[in-house]
Amino acid sequence: MVQRLHQAGRADGWPTGQTLAARLVFGPHMPADRQAILDEVVKGVGAGVFSLETGIRMLQDGGYPIEDAREEVARITVRRAAMEPERRREASSLSSGPRAAAQPTGEGTPPRS
Repeated sequence: MVQRLHQAGRADGWPTGQTLAARLVFGPHMPADRQAILDEVVKGVGAGVFSLETGIRMLQDGGYPIEDAREEVARITVRRAAMEPERRREASSLSSGPRAAAQPTGEGTPPRS
């Protein structure tokens, strides 16, 4: 752009000639802070806004030491599958536990007529 402005203005003493090729490279559109990148990935993948693969690529771009994204996805998938039975047991134990604490006590409610 500066080169084209110079050529259009034809300033005295400046050389003329053809426009040189230029390549613009933009940095990644993400926070530079590693913790902020990690938080963004955890929230985004957890909310289903973007895929696990995209999250891993974001971590790689942010400087996390992940050599192979596909291998990392495979490791995470295996780990999640191994933890699933335990999560189901915990969820069923929470739902089948005593519910007395959740029942209203009736205190503070007006008497029925």
